[in-house]
Amino acid sequence: MSEEIKNSVYEYGELEQRTERRPAAVTPYEQEICQHMEALFPKRETRVYREIESEFLNVNVFVMKAPTKKDFHVIYTTGMSALPMNLPQEFLPQYKGLERAELLLFLPAE
Repeated sequence: MSEEIKNSVYEYGELEQRTERRPAAVTPYEQEICQHMEALFPKRETRVYREIESEFLNVNVFVMKAPTKKDFHVIYTTGMSALPMNLPQEFLPQYKGLERAELLLFLPAE
């Protein structure tokens, strides 16, 4: 691994030793996103993978289990929209608002 890449990769143990931490940005809309997803896909078993330690964003991944083998799993994030992405200037102003996004993925139950 190159020295440049090695210096930009942090292990959780190393994060605890760092002193120049700043608070990670969190989305104020996590509750609304989760309520919306629960309304769209009711009564699914949901598992949340919460980010323990982050320097920039607090991203959580939600996995909604498929109720049958003919259905699909739903995976979505919260937290990515807390900070804006850099969009190419040619996308603005037509796509204003897209700089804050979350991910949504459907996977077959099989």
